[in-house]
Amino acid sequence: MKSVQRMIQTYDEFIGLLNEAGFVTLGGSGPVLGLNRVTPPENWHTGLADTDPWEWKRLLCEKRDGTYTRARGHLAFFISWDWLPSFIAAYTPELPAQERYEMGLISRDQMAMRALFMERPVWARHEIRSQMPDLKKSALERGLNALMADMEIVISGEAQKLSWDGRPVGWPSCAYERMENWAGARIFEQAMQRNPVEERQKIREQAAKFAIPGSEDALDKLFGA
Repeated sequence: MKSVQRMIQTYDEFIGLLNEAGFVTLGGSGPVLGLNRVTPPENWHTGLADTDPWEWKRLLCEKRDGTYTRARGHLAFFISWDWLPSFIAAYTPELPAQERYEMGLISRDQMAMRALFMERPVWARHEIRSQMPDLKKSALERGLNALMADMEIVISGEAQKLSWDGRPVGWPSCAYERMENWAGARIFEQAMQRNPVEERQKIREQAAKFAIPGSEDALDKLFGA
């Protein structure tokens, strides 16, 4: 088991850590290496892009230095480009969406959201809500998290809602992008050639190198190895 002793202060140091570890979480109390374990608490929520870990998710999407998504257990994951094919291979469902829907494994709301991303690859959260006005906030969150967990979409940045005359309205909302569009053909082809069981084990073993000591059972539950 590898312990990360150094603290990181800047965005560039974060990208170096991400490429070394393969994947890290934004925070939380899970077993996976998280930025809350390797960054000073006083750096958070300052609004300073280079040193505030909360800002790094936006920077990573803008610069396309990796992938930011809710991959497992609804945890917010940063995934390096080298490890993205493994996650796609490991967690893309084997059965087609329509078949899973008929089996009761996918909700109607999730299928409706999925249909939007089949129409076009990028949707902002406020645009999805405008297309599904009767959808409760909790159902929207569940549907988006399920699509991310199934490797169908990722968070690709932010989008500003505009008024009829082009003025900004409220805070920017998350933008989501179809995984195949975000990752590109080369990464998708790599993923499709890999064995899901082997890739889950590979991810589990990599996570253990940087995990909290004694978290083997939690890693098994999280990654399904």
